[in-house]
Amino acid sequence: MDIIEKILANVEKTTKAVVQKSTDVVEITKVKLAIAGDESKLDDLIKETGRLVYDAYKTGTGDPGDVQEKCKEIEALSDEIVSKKNQLSRLRNLRRCPVCGTENDIDAVYCNRCGEKLPEVEVEIAPDMPGDPKDE
Repeated sequence: MDIIEKILANVEKTTKAVVQKSTDVVEITKVKLAIAGDESKLDDLIKETGRLVYDAYKTGTGDPGDVQEKCKEIEALSDEIVSKKNQLSRLRNLRRCPVCGTENDIDAVYCNRCGEKLPEVEVEIAPDMPGDPKDE
């Protein structure tokens, strides 16, 4: 391999790394925005639920089913937020403790904050990028 081929190979490798990093940054930003939107919706749902409870208290009427429905919506949205936070941790090459939510190094066995044993990491195999030398 002559010097030009080595330089071209290095440029190609660096370009792929830069493209991957920029893709990761865009994806991280999208997930962060989705989390922020969901957290705002969650705050609104909690306020609506509080209003229903207070109105029922104040008037002596109200349907407990309405409060129960709001609580189910809150629970579903909370689960969605946790899922997105886990996705964000994976994008950052970290893993989140299922007990306290702390982000830990991908290789950690126990949570750095609460000491809980962390679940096994699912290994994802990334697809080869176009132009990968293995493809040729």
